[in-house]
Amino acid sequence: MSLPLPPLLAWLSTAILGDSLTALRFLPALVGALAVGLTVRMTQLLGGKGLAQCTAGLATIAAPVWLSMNSFFTYDPFDQFAICSLWFLLVKIIHEKKETLWIPFGVCAGIALMTKMTTLFFGAALALSLLLTPERRHLQKHWIYLGGIVAAIHRLPFIAWQIHANWPILEYYSNYVDGKTYQASPGEFLLMQVITQHPLSLVVWGFGILYPFIDKTAQHLRVFSILVAFLFVTFATLKMKFYLLSSSFFILFAMGAVAWEKQILHTNFEKQRKRFRAACAFLLLWGLSAIFIAPNALPILPIETFVNYLSLTAKYTGAGKVKMERHDATVLPQQFADRFGWAEFTHEVAKVFERIPADQQKDSLILVNNYGKAGAIDHFGPQYKLPKAVSGHLSYFIWGYGIEKPAFVVSVGYPLELLNSMYSRVEESGKIYHKYSMPYENNIPIYLCSQPKYLMSEVWEKFKRMN
Repeated sequence: MSLPLPPLLAWLSTAILGDSLTALRFLPALVGALAVGLTVRMTQLLGGKGLAQCTAGLATIAAPVWLSMNSFFTYDPFDQFAICSLWFLLVKIIHEKKETLWIPFGVCAGIALMTKMTTLFFGAALALSLLLTPERRHLQKHWIYLGGIVAAIHRLPFIAWQIHANWPILEYYSNYVDGKTYQASPGEFLLMQVITQHPLSLVVWGFGILYPFIDKTAQHLRVFSILVAFLFVTFATLKMKFYLLSSSFFILFAMGAVAWEKQILHTNFEKQRKRFRAACAFLLLWGLSAIFIAPNALPILPIETFVNYLSLTAKYTGAGKVKMERHDATVLPQQFADRFGWAEFTHEVAKVFERIPADQQKDSLILVNNYGKAGAIDHFGPQYKLPKAVSGHLSYFIWGYGIEKPAFVVSVGYPLELLNSMYSRVEESGKIYHKYSMPYENNIPIYLCSQPKYLMSEVWEKFKRMN
């Protein structure tokens, strides 16, 4: 079910750079830096000079959501960078009237669709925004449709595979809202944008939304503000994760920085000097405050120091109001808690697996309930000579179970009742715990199962989890 680009990049990165933390963080950091560069360039294309470019660059660098997202390898940094590239091309198309760039836009959109499905929402919102503004003129020419065809061609292999696999992506999205995603109200959703983009950046991106409506020279940019509004309403209504809107702030930072600079520079010399000094002081304050809250986004403090930092600063930074999932919190924010306990988890599973007679280990399975546990086994397991993990979660379900009638099954995360219905012998043989892990990953029994009552092919559907 996975989209192909991030796994391919992960494979290339590991093959070339290795699998150290530094190596795994290199590509996300690189695309984060490129996104900053594109935002600054968009600001320049929109007429922004030095102050505007510095403001837009600082806004992007200082946003906690970007610091966090670009500090570890997931789909999201590549998805957000791909959409940043689409914003850049839209500026060229709309502001510079370079309509032939709809074809490169289609190429970038196709690549973005190979990263994450967020681009479908972007494309739908763009079409509606064009219809509601004079920029609908683009819909009367062939370039935009050629770009759409190019983007669609990128999706054909994925669509063919979905048809072959009976559309698992539809099952996944039907479970999305009812699953673990935090059900934020529109007000909470907006508040999380303010906090994760840095509260002081509201002065810039808020101005950016209004800029095309208050400056006659920027009326053609209204399509961008309307597009962002459509995305906000869509994501907030569908209760989607807050950070999916984050890619919209690239253009808001660019437009807002240009508007901000105009207000400072378009006045008499004396007022201009005072406003410029005030702006520089504000940017300095913004930068210093970004350093102060950076530990909320980047793993730069020793863990015990960070826990103390959180207890002292949480009420000032608003970190506790940012939620991605419904689960109870631990002492750490989820983006850090999710990084703890995997090596220890694998070690505990290995201790149970070692209890299986040596001559039967090759005919045994490790069965876990989510891709996080499965990935931990696949990554840390070779040092313990463990087999690849089996799971009914998402793509792991599609990859299958391997052994039709395993001699033993080491299972983690599946309920005891389910295991008892499938195996004649089920024994609790260990437990998972790490004080910094998410609560739902803690105090989980490890079961050693044997004497299966059914073939795996007969019960595999019962392990399926498309959420």
